[in-house]
Amino acid sequence: MSMRPIVSRLLAACLFATPMLVMADDLGVCSVPIAAEKTAAIDMPDYSVETDPDLPDPAQEQRERAGKAYQRAIVDMLKSSADPRDWAMLGAGFYLTDKSEHERSEIRTFLERAAKTDPADAQLQWLVLAGTRQLNSPALASQIIDRLEADEPDNGAVWVEALARAATNHDRAGVSTALERLAMSSTVNNHFSDTIKLIAETYARIPPPDELIHSPDNVAGESKAYVYSLAIASAFVFPAYQPLTTTCLWDETGRNAAHAPDCERAGRLMSQQSDTLLTRAIGFAVLRASHTFNDDDVKNARNQDWVSENFVKLAMSGDAHAAEIEQYHLDWVETGNEVDAMRRRIERMDIAPTPPDDWIETNSRFSQQRIEQDTKGAAERLAHADY
Repeated sequence: MSMRPIVSRLLAACLFATPMLVMADDLGVCSVPIAAEKTAAIDMPDYSVETDPDLPDPAQEQRERAGKAYQRAIVDMLKSSADPRDWAMLGAGFYLTDKSEHERSEIRTFLERAAKTDPADAQLQWLVLAGTRQLNSPALASQIIDRLEADEPDNGAVWVEALARAATNHDRAGVSTALERLAMSSTVNNHFSDTIKLIAETYARIPPPDELIHSPDNVAGESKAYVYSLAIASAFVFPAYQPLTTTCLWDETGRNAAHAPDCERAGRLMSQQSDTLLTRAIGFAVLRASHTFNDDDVKNARNQDWVSENFVKLAMSGDAHAAEIEQYHLDWVETGNEVDAMRRRIERMDIAPTPPDDWIETNSRFSQQRIEQDTKGAAERLAHADY
């Protein structure tokens, strides 16, 4: 079997699962593992026959063992490689293995070596940065952030990382500076589509075992071994967004009100110019938290929610053939953002790119309920934030 259809099917794991993680934003509170758990929940058990869910399932247990062994093979392959990008990819591969302290230290060394070997490779640096979050390596993360600040000063994604670092260090001045630089940026590029392509290609280099190919669910056979693994691995790309939304959140004392102008510019940039749907959702949350949204923001959020809702319906319908998945990824690379690629996908299925006037949102990002929840939770959120 050629590599091309395998890679195309693997891309579905993250490219078609990501919208499911964005349907409910809560000011960035959800952590990456929670997002991954929601993705896995898509695969519902079959209750059409009577079974006892408490009884052990030998076949399922065998698949789990095979999955762990397969993931171990991927990690060992990356370790034995001479390619610095493979070393950087260990941050994703290691995410799914048993995290012994010995191996944690070993892979941290691989990440450090990768970062030093090719500091001009921006994609590699972003991979290493993402890996540091899994390995709890703040010193290495800080080095990478400093490098990205110099190399991509106009990329808001860099300043989201810098803001989170300043918040972790209880540095309120650093938070304000990073917020200001985010507001001055012209784009927010998480390098997400390129990262997913690299992950898919990495997993395609080792064929999955038979136990995973023939597992009984609705995922294409030869891609089954990685679909949920890639969905989880993709989650390691995104930073913590809670410090940003907390920085823009007001309470009744007016704390953070001085941040409002920068939060407005940052939120609007993220909601309109980010390369991923998730980051755009965070942008809308920033505008809501800072009370700086306007009618155009509400309209933009409505339009994006229409696109993502219809995209998810298509993805869940079983119509995601390999050729369509590949075209979706190509669209994402060409347009530079996930939402435009999703819009092209629904238009190919003769679905209008904007909602009709009578379309009712079930989870509007600027609903009165969400605004009230922000207000009620502001005092508690800010009480635990010393930045």
